[in-house]
Amino acid sequence: MTSIQDKGRIGLSYYAIPNSGYMLPSKAELANFLVGNKKNDALLECTLIPPQLEFIDDNCLSITGDDFNFMVNDSKVSRNKTIYVKKGDTLKGSPQKNAHLAYIAFQGKLGGQKHYASQSTYANANLGGINGMFLKEGDIISIDNKNLSHVNRKIKENWTEVTKEIIQFHKGPEFKFLDNKSLSILFNSEYKISSSSNRMGARLEGSRLTTKNYQLEHSVPVLPGFIQLPPSGQPIIVLKDGQTTGGYPRIGYINIQDLEKVVGIGKTIIFKQL
Repeated sequence: MTSIQDKGRIGLSYYAIPNSGYMLPSKAELANFLVGNKKNDALLECTLIPPQLEFIDDNCLSITGDDFNFMVNDSKVSRNKTIYVKKGDTLKGSPQKNAHLAYIAFQGKLGGQKHYASQSTYANANLGGINGMFLKEGDIISIDNKNLSHVNRKIKENWTEVTKEIIQFHKGPEFKFLDNKSLSILFNSEYKISSSSNRMGARLEGSRLTTKNYQLEHSVPVLPGFIQLPPSGQPIIVLKDGQTTGGYPRIGYINIQDLEKVVGIGKTIIFKQL
């Protein structure tokens, strides 16, 4: 579940092309800064299981996001700083409890296919990345670093594990479909992000919400941040790879900057109505 991502494909929902791009823009932009890249450059986004990479050239890299116990050869390396590697070095990590997402940036232009002005991998349509897919064993990622410059940057980050997020809730077009009991549940209970979540959507687990209709008469537009209510009664928050139309009621939406808060399996979500 490691993929090449950049800022994504903006403004193409009309053509049924999702945004894609970084799930955690703040961490991705930091990783690019630490190696001297532009903030929206392509890098690797690692989900749940980190990759093992062998370097065939000297380079520098940075790692941000969750702690997957990354090591260069047999030495543990720190996140949020510039790291130099030599030809033949190996970078690897391992799954860790409560570690969900990390970014690896390399100085220079990362190779990969570009579709609609973005290298972001959208595996459902084979767009971007390497053959439009998540990385697999044997893939070779080219990096144009002919003008490798010396940088030595470090950010001190007071990292604390966040297990509960309070998120502002805005009424969606079908908000009035909810009955009074469901409204009380929605704003007075907690939801957890399900393990069945992915880049398309954050599936929430909690008390079931009921509505007069779980299926709209026609498909309607949806965007990242929209909250849909399927027949299960468990809300789904549309994320970066989410579909651009859907037939479930859109009971609400969250601010685009709050999308980062709904990344992390098992995290508790509390909705606060404005």
